Amino acid sequence: MKYFTLLQLNKSIQKLIHGIQKDFWITAELAQFQLREHAYLEFVQKDENRIVAKARGLIWADTFEKLYESLGDGIFEILKEGSEVLVQVRVTYHEVHGISLMVLDLDEKFTIGSLELKRRETLEKLEKEQLLALQKQINLAVVPQRLAIISSKEAAGFTDFMNQLENNSWNFIFHTTIFEAGVQGQRAVSEIINQLNKINLKDFDAVIIIRGGGSRLDLEAFNDYELAKAIAVHKLPVLTGIGHQRDESVCDIVANAALKTPTAVAEFLIQRALTYWNEIATFYQEITQLTSNKLSNEKSFLKDLKNDISRLGNKTLQQKQRGIAGLELEISKELKYRLKSENQKLESLERQVIQLDPQNLLNRGYSITLKNNKPVINGDEVQVGDEIESVLKDGKIISKVLATNGKKRN
Repeated sequence: MKYFTLLQLNKSIQKLIHGIQKDFWITAELAQFQLREHAYLEFVQKDENRIVAKARGLIWADTFEKLYESLGDGIFEILKEGSEVLVQVRVTYHEVHGISLMVLDLDEKFTIGSLELKRRETLEKLEKEQLLALQKQINLAVVPQRLAIISSKEAAGFTDFMNQLENNSWNFIFHTTIFEAGVQGQRAVSEIINQLNKINLKDFDAVIIIRGGGSRLDLEAFNDYELAKAIAVHKLPVLTGIGHQRDESVCDIVANAALKTPTAVAEFLIQRALTYWNEIATFYQEITQLTSNKLSNEKSFLKDLKNDISRLGNKTLQQKQRGIAGLELEISKELKYRLKSENQKLESLERQVIQLDPQNLLNRGYSITLKNNKPVINGDEVQVGDEIESVLKDGKIISKVLATNGKKRN
């Protein structure tokens, strides 16, 4: 019986496969991707969730370098585990490692189409879970100033954003804190989600996720379901400024507000502050004008009131003056009447006084008897032996009482 060693058989298979001398374009799902010096892959084909075919793949270092020069970081989105790829392969066989598919080229358009389909499925899933509009229900602060920035410090988009924000023409001040994360490639999704979870809600007004321009594949991380969900359920309003592509990413759609570029986000924040400032300035002018009008009206009212008071005061003063003049006239008349009456009384008293003047009595022959220089009115005011003085018209007589009340001296 003729037989072969395993090595002989494998070499025969190798010779047979190498004799094919033909390259193939195949579609498959990428189950594994590892990049060392060379890129090592595993391709699978599934029927629903069942794997019906599997093969190892390899991209030599020089081939990978050429693909990277052509696609940039987008190559990592194409070669991301779970991606559908269209690759040009050459079947190779090694005695020890068996069959491998050596990748010679890949078609990015096929993967982009597959990614777009996946993007739509992601949007449908988010809509079904009622997550698309959650962020829109959060009120953005009138002037967001405390900003949590998720980006890479080295990214040109971050630099553009900060320059635009800090060098605004109105000197508005914004307080920014950077939460550094990758914004493309396989690590971007997990790093951004991790940073979202670190943000203290009390310390910030809004979250800003920014990334500069790039290819469709460079921005694929922002179509990831888990990242979009993390943004949708965040308690702070999330603003995005992702690239400059015409198509919106899923993260743009779920965000509170989506701007096309990092610079546009900065300008949005500046314009929001400027709008508020102008509203305040307009309100201030309106208040100033209203105050001025009110003050002018009050001054006019006070002036009219002053004139009214002045007129009323003059009128009242004139009335009072006329009243006083009339009262003075009445008082004058009354004084004259009373003065005349009193004069008449004085004249009457004067006549009486003249009539009662003792000298007149003396002139008519009467005399006045004095005792101790006091008039004697009654007889019992003197005693026998008292010396009295009789005052006459032109002299006086001094006498000594010999008897009183008809009594004679013993």
